[in-house]
Amino acid sequence: MKRKVKVVTWGLGSMGSGIAKMILGKKGFTIVGAIDMDPNKVGKKLCNILDLEENEDNCCRVTDKPEQVIKKGFADVCMIATASFTKLVFPLIKMAAEAGMDVVTTAEEMSYPKALHSELSEEMDKIAKINNVSILGTGVNPGFIMDLIVIALTGVCDKVDNINVSRINDLACFGKAVMVEQGIGLKKEEFIKGVKNDTVAGHVGFLQSFGMFEEAFNVKFNDIRQEKEPILTTVPRSTEIISVKSGDVAGCRQLGYASLGDKVFIKM
Repeated sequence: MKRKVKVVTWGLGSMGSGIAKMILGKKGFTIVGAIDMDPNKVGKKLCNILDLEENEDNCCRVTDKPEQVIKKGFADVCMIATASFTKLVFPLIKMAAEAGMDVVTTAEEMSYPKALHSELSEEMDKIAKINNVSILGTGVNPGFIMDLIVIALTGVCDKVDNINVSRINDLACFGKAVMVEQGIGLKKEEFIKGVKNDTVAGHVGFLQSFGMFEEAFNVKFNDIRQEKEPILTTVPRSTEIISVKSGDVAGCRQLGYASLGDKVFIKM
């Protein structure tokens, strides 16, 4: 019988915990290590964090010391779900890859890292090759719905004049980090100020998707721009993470445009 794939999960927020549950729900996988900096989780068994019945695949204890589980021969794969940005996850990726682990990360910028960080992208490529591992940035979006699927669908087209792709996302299941990035709970004026000073990132990934499109279509966009507008709720709303008063920001309406010449080729 084939041995189980050994996984280390790094980050047990809403996204990381959901991924851990999904891994444990599939045959052939075992989680041998779990990392999180939350003192309320450190030292507890993973099964208790995930509210699962204990078994041999989910009973490891959560640690806040990565070096305890990120080491050669300890695991096959490291699943990183800690941040959205390449610069923040790069040290984690490097550590895991140099320990001989294949790396999968949910960091949105990692879906196409060379869009903003060409030097880091090249360095990760070298690290992966030296250590004979793979590094994958992926997720529902970016990395699938608004870019990969579009590229696949247009692959059977003789001619593509323009592309319009849209998505509505329910943020209720996400954790604090996403709420902060989207500006949830802010006043309208605070949101607008946050967009200007980059404390409200909105949806991270449009630039990465545009980078994928450039490579897939073999073009160079002469203009790429984004717009972010607050979606204000008319009624009070709440999740396990946050409560939003009527009139405050409950979402981010984000638009992205990529132009060829004087015409918009892609609107997202």
